[in-house]
Amino acid sequence: MDKNNHYKKKTVRNNGNKIGEMIYYNKNLKKILLFSSYFIISVSSYFLGRTSKDKTVYPVIPNTLAETYFDEPTYSGIPYVVSFGDTLLDIVYSYESDTNKVQANLKLIEKYNGIDANGIYPGQTIYLVGVPASKLEEFGYTDNYNYFAPEVEVDLRIDFLNKVVDYIDTTDANNHSFLASVEEIKNDYADYKNDYVPGDDYKLDYIIDDLRDLSESSKEYGFSFENNLSALPLSEAVNYNAHKSY
Repeated sequence: MDKNNHYKKKTVRNNGNKIGEMIYYNKNLKKILLFSSYFIISVSSYFLGRTSKDKTVYPVIPNTLAETYFDEPTYSGIPYVVSFGDTLLDIVYSYESDTNKVQANLKLIEKYNGIDANGIYPGQTIYLVGVPASKLEEFGYTDNYNYFAPEVEVDLRIDFLNKVVDYIDTTDANNHSFLASVEEIKNDYADYKNDYVPGDDYKLDYIIDDLRDLSESSKEYGFSFENNLSALPLSEAVNYNAHKSY
């Protein structure tokens, strides 16, 4: 037998790409040499490839659309009609007892309204800042969407998701599945409104559930619907309590 027949040439590949050749003696050490060569070349190629590629990292931005809350969600832009004898300090103390927060809110209200704290007068409408969720109803507002027709929550969630979609579209954090789901549920809601007949209300339940699921998924991108609730006037409430709370 020709001794040369014991020598073999082997092409070595990594991820389908040829990275070299090796020659081995086709007897006792063949398998050991082959395995060792593969291991050394593949591992070296792997780490070289890793160091030569930039890894894109997408940072999570918490509460991207929201203000920074204190112990509970707070709201700005809540209208208040000044009564005779009111002082701005008394008004703020009516919903906030922490002195530091009161002083901060006073300055923010002055800036928000373009007023001086000592210059308010009866009948004047000013807009409050930092009103906690638990105090909203004292000022005729609420962030509990169960007081309203379900379409109100649908519209607010779609508006929120549109902002999340805008964020995803302007970054490299594309998630085609998420974007497609948002578009699909928007189309379902449009079809629901266009084709509605009495008895179709159950379809809205499914739409709301899907919107809530998508809102929850938005946390992956640093957006929280709960931190972006809108305070709505109780005067527009219809005491609609059939749907689950958010």
